[in-house]
Amino acid sequence: MHIPGTALPLQDGLRVEGLDADGEVLRVTLAATSPVARCPACATPSTRIHSRYRRQAADLPWGALSLLLTLRVRRFRCPVRDCPRRIFTERLPHLIEPYARRTARAQEVARAVALAVGGEGARASSRASASG
Repeated sequence: MHIPGTALPLQDGLRVEGLDADGEVLRVTLAATSPVARCPACATPSTRIHSRYRRQAADLPWGALSLLLTLRVRRFRCPVRDCPRRIFTERLPHLIEPYARRTARAQEVARAVALAVGGEGARASSRASASG
């Protein structure tokens, strides 16, 4: 399956590692590739990878398919001894905020729908995000 680049929220430092279409859901696995991440507490760059983990996020639909991203992100060690954050997760600010379950662009669309239709849109959007 070929997906146009505009359908995915790709940015520098991300690569597609896998695609899997299952019924009504398209699962895309993305991996962070930047060799350096900055500590969010002290802004010091680090190349020392501590570990890796996966997180999932809903994105905008692609045609009739729901788009679910599996993100392979890394935890880094902060090189500054006195930094309160000894281990931190690399940030992907153009893609997703920390702890978010939807991509930034999906969140933006949900917010626009809620504002356009008022309170009923906010309730509908909340129900849709809770089920997906």
